[in-house]
Amino acid sequence: MSEGPRSTRRRLIVALFAASLFIRLIALMVLRPPDLDTSATEAYLGGADLLLYGKGFSDTSYPVFAPPLYAMFISLCASLLGAGQWPVKVVQVLIDSAAILVIYAVIREIFGARTGILAAAILAVYPFSIYLAISIAAEPLSMFFLSVFVLLTIYAIRFQQLRYYCAAGILLGLATMTRAATQFLPLMLPMMILPFHRLGKEVLLKYAVFCLCFASVILPWAVRNYAVLRDVIPVATAGGAVFLEGSSEKFFTVDGRAKAMPIYLESLRARGIVGPQKGSKPSENARFLTRAGVENYKGRLRDEPLSFVPFFLSKIGRLWYSTESGRNQGLVLATNSLIYVFALAGLILTWTKQKRMGWVLVCTLVYFVAIHCISVPLYRYMIPAMPYVIGFAAFGIVMTIERLGHLRKDRPVLGG
Repeated sequence: MSEGPRSTRRRLIVALFAASLFIRLIALMVLRPPDLDTSATEAYLGGADLLLYGKGFSDTSYPVFAPPLYAMFISLCASLLGAGQWPVKVVQVLIDSAAILVIYAVIREIFGARTGILAAAILAVYPFSIYLAISIAAEPLSMFFLSVFVLLTIYAIRFQQLRYYCAAGILLGLATMTRAATQFLPLMLPMMILPFHRLGKEVLLKYAVFCLCFASVILPWAVRNYAVLRDVIPVATAGGAVFLEGSSEKFFTVDGRAKAMPIYLESLRARGIVGPQKGSKPSENARFLTRAGVENYKGRLRDEPLSFVPFFLSKIGRLWYSTESGRNQGLVLATNSLIYVFALAGLILTWTKQKRMGWVLVCTLVYFVAIHCISVPLYRYMIPAMPYVIGFAAFGIVMTIERLGHLRKDRPVLGG
């Protein structure tokens, strides 16, 4: 390939990075700051305050319902750049824009440079990515780490070099320490590898190294939790809460939970299922919430067994538009509608055009859908995986444009 087209692509990618950064900085200055949720105020800002001004991780009150890396990121920004949310958001905007470069590299490796550029361009102006980039939210940092993990996984599968497996494990560990949703993703790696390599001794050894590198990132936090709290918490305790919230349609929105949750918990108390006492270990409360969710599913199985299929199908559907407030769901769906249509087309074309490395993206998306079908189905939880949906959509668009170009060429010219 000539140096000219490569140089042009480099300039275009740098321009997309600059445009993404400019758009996000303008949004940060112009838009009203989004309201802070419980995770933002307690786990992230509260955790950062304890790291900066308190006893840090030695404090037994340090929140453990979310992983600690985003709070560490906030405290680092405050230490280096000054207190307040602005330094955090400016650095976050920079990281979110850098993620576009990584997504370009991922999509280029699978579908080619043109599709990679288009995917990066869409992501540069994607409104929900911009919204979270200017919020106190862990998703942008998580998306960056996850994207680098996906790129390294593609290299690991393609080149079968141990260093890529090791680096992929570390990056997935960082993603998990930012948002706990990816903690079981290592289980998907053999499925990602299987279409390309037989799972023989050499591949299994590299997979073991990947898992060790992943565990090495998580282990210090788990050791801290046992040393300080005398509690076994590998990543976070929020899983019990989101599992319960996902066990009934009544709990899907904030208003629905406010009305239905106290009634449901009271019904459990009436049956002798009581939550842990005040001062109990965090994992005990998480186990109680998990049990409450299981009891809800058992009740559905007993009273309405045929409702399981439509219930989980509705959860899969809600992942692509649902909001916790119940508002703006139509806006989310309308904004993403063309992306979803072209992504479906791109997924089919990935199969027919034998773009085999697209399997890595498929496995990642299947994992995100599966893990969030178990929990409460919210579109926000899919944001770290949306670049791969956009990647499939970009491939669908490029192939459609190519097809239309061929049709115009093949059209007969009518003469007089």
